[in-house]
Order: sequence, then structure tokens, then C-alpha cells
Amino acid sequence: MRQVLLFGLVGVTASLVHFLLAAALFSYLGVNLFVANVFGFLLAISVSYFGHYYLTFRSRQAHRTAVTRFVVTALTGFAVNNLSLAMMTWAIGYESQWSLGTAIIVAAAVVYLLSGRWAFAAR
Repeated sequence: MRQVLLFGLVGVTASLVHFLLAAALFSYLGVNLFVANVFGFLLAISVSYFGHYYLTFRSRQAHRTAVTRFVVTALTGFAVNNLSLAMMTWAIGYESQWSLGTAIIVAAAVVYLLSGRWAFAAR
């Protein structure tokens, strides 16, 4: 249970960083939503990696192994994020911050499963 709570705390923090940067770029600077999403993801991935490595999973793996696996995990999550975002944007007919937030939540579930079972798993 502790691990799920810490994953949630780190995940919410990284997701807020992701959302706030992407939403600000989209809303205030007029950056395309998908481009803004990439910038938000790139900042959030560092928050997520270090939070999960040190807090959530208390990994003992070498950073070289853990970061490689986490990058694969994060890119998978980002692919799910963008696919979800594209599907919602297509379904409602326009880009929205609600679509962005929902896509981040969907991807978080995928990242949790891959992180705990593979990226930071004890060997």
C-alpha cells in the first residue's frame, strides 16, 4: 500500500509538472498541443525517475540499468499518452486541456505497472 501511495505522490507531482508546463505553452504561448505535450513530458520524466527510484521503489539497481528501463517505460507511457490524446482530440473535434489531463492519467496507470514489474523491480 505504501508503494502505491508513494507512486501516486510522485506521479501526481510529475503529472502536475507535465500538465502545467504543457497547458501554459498551449494556452498562453499558442504552442501546438502535441508539441506542448512533448515539452511537458520531458520535464516531468526527470521528476518521475528520481522520485520513483529513490522513494517509490527504493531501487538498488545501478542507475545505468534503471534509467534505461525507465526511459523505455516512460516512452511507452508517452506513446499511450499521445495515442489517448489523439483519440480524444479526434472524438471531441478540438484540442483541449481536459483531453491532455485525461491522457496523462491513462498513461500513469501503464507506467505504474511497467515500473513496478520491470523498470525498478528487484532482481
